[in-house]
Amino acid sequence: VATVYVARQQPVERFVALKLFDRVDRDAAERLQQLARYLARLDHTNLVPVYDAGLADDQVYWIMRYMPAGTLHDRLKTQSLSPAEIDRLVAQIAAALDHAHGHDVFHGDLKPGNVLLDHAGNAFVADFGIVQALQATPSNYQAPEVRNGEIPDVRSDVYSLGAMIYELWAGQPLPPPDAYTPKVPAALEPVILKAVAPDPAQRYQSAGELAEAYAQARQHAAADAALGVAISRICFEGPE
Repeated sequence: VATVYVARQQPVERFVALKLFDRVDRDAAERLQQLARYLARLDHTNLVPVYDAGLADDQVYWIMRYMPAGTLHDRLKTQSLSPAEIDRLVAQIAAALDHAHGHDVFHGDLKPGNVLLDHAGNAFVADFGIVQALQATPSNYQAPEVRNGEIPDVRSDVYSLGAMIYELWAGQPLPPPDAYTPKVPAALEPVILKAVAPDPAQRYQSAGELAEAYAQARQHAAADAALGVAISRICFEGPE
């Protein structure tokens, strides 16, 4: 839906990302510019800021922070993430979503392709609301109700984050629940299943709630693993 250029912003002499949207009708152009005004109000460490927006030769453009390290999608194509890296990304993405949701801004199509990274591996969420503003083709990360035409809300973004958590651990997109890969720790399965429940009412009711359940499951898994190591040492080495 857009082409992104690296540009130099004057007079501050900084590199920025210039997102030039494909030509759209007047109503869609107004929706994009209004969306940019909403996004400019957001101020969170893990959100890609929108500095400015406008219209040039009948094309809408956004001026955004330049993120040269690329997207999470790019990273996953070349290497898997460590458990510690996944834990950090989940917490950061959830915090960004909670901040946006607190300002009545919903993503609607959260996926690895619109989570950008810095060179330290921190997450920055971008492209809130674009799919809805342009009525673009939905992705498999979207909640079922959004794919069916309903307006996104907190719970639909929770679904997308749950689908991403699965992929970060499994190394592949979310399949039907009965096809879960053993790469996903057993302690995380009920967390993911609740996040991607078909009925929005059965999901976590905020991204922060999902992140907290995730963190607790990870702690339990770590404790179980440590206990397993201790038991195996006693069994195989005998008491000291």
